[in-house]
Amino acid sequence: MYQTQLRKNSLLKTSWVWCLLILISLQSFGCVNSPNSRKETEIKLPPKGVRLKPSLHRGNQRLSLAVEPLEEHTPNWVNPDMKKQLSSAHKNFDKTFSVTGFGPFIIVSNIKPSRLEEVKESIIRASYNAFYKDFCSVSPTYITTVYLFKNQADYSFYSRKLFQEIPNTPYGYYRSSDRAMLINLSTGTGTLVHEVVHAILDADFPDAPTWFNEGFASLFEQSRIEEGSILGLNNWRYPILKKAISTNSVVSLEKLFSKTEQQFYDDQDGYNYAEARYLCYYLQQHGLLVTFYKRFKQQQAIDPSGVKTLTEIVKKDLNSFEKEWVEWAKTLESTDN
Repeated sequence: MYQTQLRKNSLLKTSWVWCLLILISLQSFGCVNSPNSRKETEIKLPPKGVRLKPSLHRGNQRLSLAVEPLEEHTPNWVNPDMKKQLSSAHKNFDKTFSVTGFGPFIIVSNIKPSRLEEVKESIIRASYNAFYKDFCSVSPTYITTVYLFKNQADYSFYSRKLFQEIPNTPYGYYRSSDRAMLINLSTGTGTLVHEVVHAILDADFPDAPTWFNEGFASLFEQSRIEEGSILGLNNWRYPILKKAISTNSVVSLEKLFSKTEQQFYDDQDGYNYAEARYLCYYLQQHGLLVTFYKRFKQQQAIDPSGVKTLTEIVKKDLNSFEKEWVEWAKTLESTDN
């Protein structure tokens, strides 16, 4: 009987050891809730034709690497930190992923090599060069890591593994504090361009207010490049703006410009994004966006919201311009893009 009790005690201790090992393993993969983790929820893609807003995580930390600026804004960047960061990036991924340097970017991806080359050339290089051709003048002095995932499962898994977070959108987002963007390429490339804009603005216009940072980035979610210049197109945010107009829910431009970052993102209906985007679209369609961008950046210290710059550019007071802008927006055609 004594030996039987010993065996029972031994088995009990062994069971506790195995439970402890399993618990530790689960915690290391983010599968067990802790005070610093969030409960996993299933993320489903929306029905066809329905798009969710991209998410921007803007941190307070400003990173700066001692590297040479990008010459002539072509992705042929050589810097002393690239090799170290490439080696570090390799450690988190298996052999199904490629890890390469591309200008000021490290690109980590598990999409097909041919598709990856297409994305690098026709999306990243083309849009990056276009922004520096027309808008920007300050090259990045830091490296941004671009994670391009082939499907939703990988995108969600590595968001948890790398940053201990659950994405609030199936498309992608940018973590300013980590200089990293995570993109689910199975949903298209529009979000990639959107997030590339955020990475560029962090270098060229770091103090841009949230309404312009998001409005400008959102403008190019649906875009084309002509003669080296990038043009935003009418897209899925227009029906949101149209609804705001028809229900008298349009946020006044004065209020939009004065919103804090948190107030801008606390927007369940998407009106802030839609209005900011279509204000930028108006400026583009009237040949004023490049001028507005450069002048706003130049005098941002004395005009932090952009109201003064906008009224100078359109040659109207804000209330008069807002009425004109709303009437113009009503004339646009709805789109399924």
